[in-house]
Amino acid sequence: MTYLVLKWLHLVGAALLFGTGLGIAFFAWFGYRRGMQEGDIGLIRGCCA
Repeated sequence: MTYLVLKWLHLVGAALLFGTGLGIAFFAWFGYRRGMQEGDIGLIRGCCA
């Protein structure tokens, strides 16, 4: 593989991981803002800890 192909794959992979992290953080923040119940917080704690 050439250098540019590896660089492109790295960029795409990093963008996917970063976007996934932002999505999880947004929905966790939105749920927190909405006023989650005690049982719901355990789901986030298990997922993001």
